Amino acid sequence: MIKMKLLLFLLLVTFSSFSQEVFISGDVIDKEQKPIAYSNVVALNKKVGTFSDENGKFNFKLGDLLDSDIIEFSCLGYITKQIPVKELKNGIAKISLIEAVEKLDEVVLYTKKIKTYVKGKTRTNTSDMVRFSSSFRESVWNEPGYEIGRKFKLGTKKASYLKEFSFYIKKNTFQKTILEINIYKIKDNKPFQNINSSSIIVTVDNEFTGWKIVDLSDFDIYVKEDIIITVEYIKAEPTCYEQPGNCGLFFPYIYPTIATPPMYTKQGILDEWEIRKGESITMILTYKK
Repeated sequence: MIKMKLLLFLLLVTFSSFSQEVFISGDVIDKEQKPIAYSNVVALNKKVGTFSDENGKFNFKLGDLLDSDIIEFSCLGYITKQIPVKELKNGIAKISLIEAVEKLDEVVLYTKKIKTYVKGKTRTNTSDMVRFSSSFRESVWNEPGYEIGRKFKLGTKKASYLKEFSFYIKKNTFQKTILEINIYKIKDNKPFQNINSSSIIVTVDNEFTGWKIVDLSDFDIYVKEDIIITVEYIKAEPTCYEQPGNCGLFFPYIYPTIATPPMYTKQGILDEWEIRKGESITMILTYKK
């Protein structure tokens, strides 16, 4: 009996030394020691993560992580870095990301024949709403990385210059919300790779409702293909975990819709995309061609 208790004790000690609750914190910076705001901080084998704040700072608490598990740091425009947990557990980590240099294909826009086009859904008087800025998982509400969006068929014959993107907020219980606009290439009818080379951050203040207009002209985005544009939730204030059904951002939900590109959703940073055919939300893209 004594030997059995000793064996159990040794097993518990061994397990706790390899797998335990981990708390890491630090700063994500560039080569000039300047903070990188809203970068992704993800535990790869757990499919959960967080974002650095506007000052590049992050705090991350996870259970049952091994020293050999990997935390990934990434941000648009920078080379992704992966670091083992054991290197992040002692003190405040300084994570330096190197700027990515990507050569883009040349796109020619002939200004003499240029026209402005608007595509998307403008309907706002829907009786149904889709709750955005929260996870549908009961265990992790308000999880960062939730995305929702739709496809825009721009065609491949002529180059399109993206001028403006708008989405409609029908209900909002947050005083401040940080969102990110992602513009994706398409592969296998799903979002595949970001076209925008830098982060497009949108702030929504004071329980704002109505059309939120995002000026894309400063980002010089030219495409010659169909694209998917999504809105990604980063964080909100104040959090309200006690009333998840009534708290969040809500978009007008259109169902059923015929001959409309599908809606796309993703519940968390590393989750799979869900294609929701016959469903749509109120979003508009203005572009020149």
